[in-house]
Parts: sequence; C-alpha cells; structure tokens
Amino acid sequence: MHMIAYKDIRPKARALVSIPLAQDSAPELTSVELSDFHCPAPDCSCTQNYLRISRFTRLRDSDPSHWRQRTAEVRLKVDHRNGEVLEVIGGPLGEWISDYLKQDRKWLAKLRKRVAEVAEWKRPDGWKSKDWSELEDASMISYHRIRPTEPTIVFEEDGREHFCADWYCWNPACDCTEMLLFMIDSDGDLLGIVRIDRPSRRVLKVEKASIPEARLSALTDRFMKKHPEIFKIFSQRAQFMAQEFGAHVRPQALPVRPSAKVGRNDPCPCGSGKKHKKCCLR
Repeated sequence: MHMIAYKDIRPKARALVSIPLAQDSAPELTSVELSDFHCPAPDCSCTQNYLRISRFTRLRDSDPSHWRQRTAEVRLKVDHRNGEVLEVIGGPLGEWISDYLKQDRKWLAKLRKRVAEVAEWKRPDGWKSKDWSELEDASMISYHRIRPTEPTIVFEEDGREHFCADWYCWNPACDCTEMLLFMIDSDGDLLGIVRIDRPSRRVLKVEKASIPEARLSALTDRFMKKHPEIFKIFSQRAQFMAQEFGAHVRPQALPVRPSAKVGRNDPCPCGSGKKHKKCCLR
C-alpha cells in the first residue's frame, strides 16, 4: 500500500528526528534523519506509522553508494499512541535506531501532531483550508500534495513494481498541456523527472535523472505505451488542478503570457523550461 509521506504535504518540513550514530552501529556514518509515513485510508483508525531514513551524513572518504543502499533498507513501524516500536527491518543499523527511539522520545509528540495534520489533509476538501500563498503563477504542483488519499500510479518494469508521481500546472489562466512525471523504482528511489505533453503523449525533456537519460526516457515511453488508459486519469487530474484547485486558491491568477521584456532566447515565463522562441513566442 502506498503511504503518505509527511513531506508530500509539507515539502519544506524538516525530518521527524535526527539520530547520531555510534561507529559500531554503522561505520562511516555519523547520523541519519528519519521521515514519517502515514496510512492513506481516509477513515482508517489504525495507530501505526512507518519511519524511513531520508538522509544520512558520512565520513568524508566513505562510499556514498554503499550507504545509500544500506539506509534504503531500513524501515521501522511504530505506534503513535505510546511510541512502541512494533517492527524493525534493516539489521544492526535498524536496531540501533530502534534503541535510540525507545530512549529519546521527543519525536513522539512531533509525530502525533503530524498524524493529526495528515488526518485533516485526508478529508476530500482538506486542501481548501490550507494556505497556498507561496505558489507562483508559473509553477507545477504534485497531485498527491492536494489529494494524498488518491491511488498511486503503479506499473511493472522488469517484474518489479515502479511508481509514478504526477505534477500539473495549477494556474487556471494557463492553457499549457505539459506535466511532470516523477519516476520512482520499487525501493522508493527517484529515477528521474520527465516533462511530457499530454495530447501527443511524448517526452519533451528529461528534467533530472539518476540513471542515464536515454534509459529514463525509454522507461517513460514504455510506461505510456503500455498504459494508454492512464492519460484519461492525467486529463481528469489536470482539469481538477486548474479548474477546481487553482480557481479556488488563486481566483485572480494572472494569465501566463510572455512579457515584452522576455528575450527570444530567455526561459519561457510559462515555466515549461523551453526557450521563449520555442514555446509561447510561436
């Protein structure tokens, strides 16, 4: 089951807890930070949360790839009522973290506040009571930041589950047809970010990649060709983002049109990432 990460709804939020490490628990690591994950079911009364390592600091000469894999394996299930650690995955490092959480329980009050906040977000119209003033007119936002209980897009690649996070332009005055896909592997690692055009169903640009760009682009193409029905969902979500969410949070949103001061070779003000001459100037 897809869990709601607190940072999905509060991208600028700090980690739930930062834990210093002893050398016998994880040689070469000095500390780790844990992020909290929540049940997405709107009416669920469970009291369990999952914690995962979202960041680590290491000694200067250590191999980051080795520890990136090791830390990705660590998962802890906790009860937010009493702070009990119910399950530990991740060997000695996971056990060390578990012992720390049992001894220093300052994280528990913080987790309880986040549980209450996520519960508000899980209401169908929970986003209407939030402050969205930080949004820029020419920007995109994750659909699951607005509606975190909606089903996650899951697809199979090489016999393993992969995930796709979809981002949309929310400005009701903008008529662009582009969106961003965050391609995520079965371990929860970001493979990259791809900009696509919905009507033509093609990759426009690889914005970021942790694997070769050609491989990421090919992966996205296969996903779109194997699941053409997903574009109906994309269209519905894009419509909601602009006509319902965008119209509510910014009823006076300004049209995203080129300014006379924008040069032909400058980035297009619509936020597409293209040069002005190859986008809205045409």
